[in-house]
Amino acid sequence: MGDPREPGDGTPLARVHDLRPRTSRDPDGKQPADARVPSLQVRDDEVTELDGRALADFGALDTFLARHGLDHAVATEAMAVDPVTFGRMLVHPAGPAEDLARLAVGMTPAQLTAAVVGLRTGELAMAATKLRAIRESWGDRPADGEVLVMGPTEPDAAGGGGPGRAVPRETPWSTALTISSYAARGLRSRIVTGGARSGPAPEPLGHAVRRVVLAHAMGSWGVALPRADDADQRVAALEVVALLLGLDGPGLRRRASILTVAGRPQVAASLRRAAELVSLGDAEVDRLCASLRPASASVDALETEAIDLQARAAMECAAFLREAATVYAALGLGRPASN
Repeated sequence: MGDPREPGDGTPLARVHDLRPRTSRDPDGKQPADARVPSLQVRDDEVTELDGRALADFGALDTFLARHGLDHAVATEAMAVDPVTFGRMLVHPAGPAEDLARLAVGMTPAQLTAAVVGLRTGELAMAATKLRAIRESWGDRPADGEVLVMGPTEPDAAGGGGPGRAVPRETPWSTALTISSYAARGLRSRIVTGGARSGPAPEPLGHAVRRVVLAHAMGSWGVALPRADDADQRVAALEVVALLLGLDGPGLRRRASILTVAGRPQVAASLRRAAELVSLGDAEVDRLCASLRPASASVDALETEAIDLQARAAMECAAFLREAATVYAALGLGRPASN
C-alpha cells in the first residue's frame, strides 16, 4: 500500500525509504573531483554566482546558462527546495508532475543533479512515467524532419583551463544559431549531449546534466540519449532531467505548437530567430553560423553582421550576435576587436 503522507513533510515516502543522502555523487558512489555544489545568486536580474562559481570565473557555458537557461521568475523558489524532497516528489504518486516541471526550469544543473543522483533505476523509471504523462498530453510531434547537432564541449570535462587550452569548435551561441537555421528549413534539432559514456570512463553525471540543461537553454527540441538497450542508471537520470525541462527523449511525443504552452521561452526564441533567417539564402545562413565559431569569429565582424541584420529588420538575430560579441570579447574567444 502507498504511504498517505504528503511529499515534503520530511518523512520517508513509499518506495523511497532507502534514498541515500544527496551529494554531488555519481550513481556508482564516487565523488567527482570537480563536482559542483548547488548555488544561485542573482543581483539586479543578473546571475552573479552559479553552482559555486562566481561571475568573474564564468566560462562561455556558464555565461550562456546564466543568461538563457534559468527562469528567474521561479528560480528563488526552486533553489529553496531541498533536493531530497524534490527527488521524493519525483517518485511519489502524490508529487504533482506539473509543479515539478515548473520548478525544474528555475534549477541550476547542480541542483537538478543532486535531485536525481540518489534515485535507483526503478525509481527513475517511475519518475519518467509520471513526467511522460504531462508531456504526451501536449500532442503528437509534427511529422517533419530532425537533425542531430553536436553540442558545445564542456571545458571542465575536457581537462584544463588557463593559457594554452584548446579553443572549442563550437560555443552555445554558434550552436543555438545553428538550431535556429535548421528550424528555418523546417527541421527540428536534437542535441547530442555526449551521452552516458565518454571515453574509457563514464562522464560524470553532473557534466552530463549540464549538457542537457544547456540543450534546453539553446532552444533545442530534444536530446539524443543512448538507445534503450544501452540504458543504465545514468541514462535514466538524464532522461528524467530532459523530461523535466520539456525536451524530447527517445520515443516521446511532442506537442504540435510550442508557442501555446508556457515554460518554453528558449524554443520560442529559437523559432523567432528562425523566422528571421527564412528570408536569407542558405549560404548566408551558413556563413552567419560559421561566424560564431571561435576559430573564425571576429568581434568586429560580429558587430558588422549585427548592424546588417538590424538594417534588414532581423532584430532577434542582431541582438543575439551582439550578445555573443560581448561575451567573446570578455572571454578572449575568437579574434579581438580592433583598436
